[in-house]
Amino acid sequence: MVCAVVLSAQVTYLTENISEGAQPAYSIILKDVDTKFVDSQWKTYIRKYGGKYKYNRKLKEHTNTNTSLSSVSSQALDAYALTRSAGNNTQFVLLLKEGDSFIDWEKDSTKADNIANLLTHFSRDVAREALREKIKDEEKNLSQLQRAKNKLERDNEKLHNSIKSHEEKIAKAKEDIENNVQEQESNQTAIDQQLEKVEELKKKLGKM
Repeated sequence: MVCAVVLSAQVTYLTENISEGAQPAYSIILKDVDTKFVDSQWKTYIRKYGGKYKYNRKLKEHTNTNTSLSSVSSQALDAYALTRSAGNNTQFVLLLKEGDSFIDWEKDSTKADNIANLLTHFSRDVAREALREKIKDEEKNLSQLQRAKNKLERDNEKLHNSIKSHEEKIAKAKEDIENNVQEQESNQTAIDQQLEKVEELKKKLGKM
């Protein structure tokens, strides 16, 4: 690409090499989105305007023939689009063919302005959809945090129940120990009494 000229605060005019050679093109930088996301968004966007869509994987080139972009031209257009990484952003390049030639800013500034408006509109759509995706991701994170909180609360309740259960067992064990001591004392008294009876009987036996 060569000869970049700024058309607006966002859109730049340049010459881009595509499957049909070096042609006049229009470029915009889409912030904080990758090429894969933009490729998907453009496919959805351009197909709303009819025509036949195709993607050339080798050239990484989108084409949509016989496109009805009335905001740009009353004639059907062939749309060519490219994406390339630009750091954390994506450069989106659009070329529109009207009849046998591509719309050139130097030859038709009105249509060029219309293309700039179209690209600005597309960039807003991309930004909105990227934000929706971000919201979905953050809602997933929030949901995960809420599930983790619920689990912690359940674990806390189980721990409290476990402590209560152990305290009840300890209290029961203490009571059992006291009862056991009393039973041992009663048993020892019975043993002592029984020993006396045995000794008395032995004495009687010895006197006979």
